[in-house]
Amino acid sequence: MINSRRVGLTLTALLTALMPAVIVAGAGPAQAAGSCVQQGDDRGCIAPVDGLHQVSACDNEADGHGVYVEVDWTDAAQNETVGDGNGSAAGCGTVRYLDAPYRYRVCESVTGPDYCSSWVNYYG
Repeated sequence: MINSRRVGLTLTALLTALMPAVIVAGAGPAQAAGSCVQQGDDRGCIAPVDGLHQVSACDNEADGHGVYVEVDWTDAAQNETVGDGNGSAAGCGTVRYLDAPYRYRVCESVTGPDYCSSWVNYYG
């Protein structure tokens, strides 16, 4: 089943191709600034990118514990997670969504309950 919230490279390429038409048609509304939350040195962020909402999970601790961002929509039957698949190596795990999430938090996978930041509302 296709998840309507997760946007792949195909849609991103399509939007990029259509951008000149949007720019010629007129200026759009200003984009909201992104926001980040931390758990220890690990970070989770959401920011507007090319009309989408980019979620990033960044593992900044070389401790062997995975990091993920849990994303929640007010109308969603399920949350989604975005992980940093390369551990504490350079770069973050990112996914772009069409719909703006309601809230998010960053978590570190540990034995027992995961360490998570507080939920943060996103006003994208």
